[in-house]
Amino acid sequence: MHPNVSAIEIQPHGLIRADVAAAIGSDRHLRDAFESHELLRLRRNVYAERATWRALGANARHALRMHAFALTHAERPIFTHHSSAALWGMPTIGEWPSTMHVAASAGTRGRTKGDVHEHVLPDGVKVVTRGGELLTSVADTVVGLACMLPFADAVAIADFALHEPRGGTAFCARAELEQSLSVYRGRKGHAAARAVVRFADGLSGSLGESHSRANMHLCGFVIPELQVPFYDSRGLIGITDFYWRPINRIGEFDGLGKYLREEFAQGKDPARVVVDEKIREDRLRACGPSMSRWLFDVAISPRKLGDLLHEVGVPLAR
Repeated sequence: MHPNVSAIEIQPHGLIRADVAAAIGSDRHLRDAFESHELLRLRRNVYAERATWRALGANARHALRMHAFALTHAERPIFTHHSSAALWGMPTIGEWPSTMHVAASAGTRGRTKGDVHEHVLPDGVKVVTRGGELLTSVADTVVGLACMLPFADAVAIADFALHEPRGGTAFCARAELEQSLSVYRGRKGHAAARAVVRFADGLSGSLGESHSRANMHLCGFVIPELQVPFYDSRGLIGITDFYWRPINRIGEFDGLGKYLREEFAQGKDPARVVVDEKIREDRLRACGPSMSRWLFDVAISPRKLGDLLHEVGVPLAR
């Protein structure tokens, strides 16, 4: 930490308030740190260290903006939609928007002013505490976003909510999503959200897998079985992302993150992981199925994924 920054009182989440710095006589240090690009202004009078910001991922950056926003308000805001999703750690392509999404005050109609978007929430939405902030529950966040996001993006979020990671539990149950759908009944986008919830599957293990499956559906292909185990004489070979049993074909999404996730790598060197994956593929092919693999740019493109699946003979749904 630079001397200019260390002389300033740090707030929760590593944030720095200009009024607090001024009150303790550190406003000069704050000004020097900002002018020397050691600090980044997140909101008026609220700063964070640039080194900290650069080390954060998409969700954490938006969460830090949320904490900065909350510091500037006398009443605790209730975060919704994209902002709530970021604090829940839900997946997105790129970064969540810099706009803060919050619940409108009682009796108001909601508005967008600057980088703050107020939403009038339906009666029955659950509010919980996470990371020190008030936000909508997982199920209400999923359904609220599904009312407004493209189908594939919304499916990825719903899959995430239902997914049970190894050694963990799901963020919510399907019954909770159904309950939230009833809360949002009559709202714009409700039909789209209902389609997302019905299509969502907790067996999906990643953003790329969810986008792949959603785009298969949009292109009209038969939806494969998910997470099918294969065995040979040596025992379990592995669990495949997708399997079209009628044509005996395996589909695998190969995102870089897949090889870096601890549950997949299990502490092994990335090069060793790649070699082991090649051995796994050879064993799978020896069992009879053919195999197709694709990267993230194909997973998120209905046209590219559709062309690939058409070429290998994946049938269309009736």
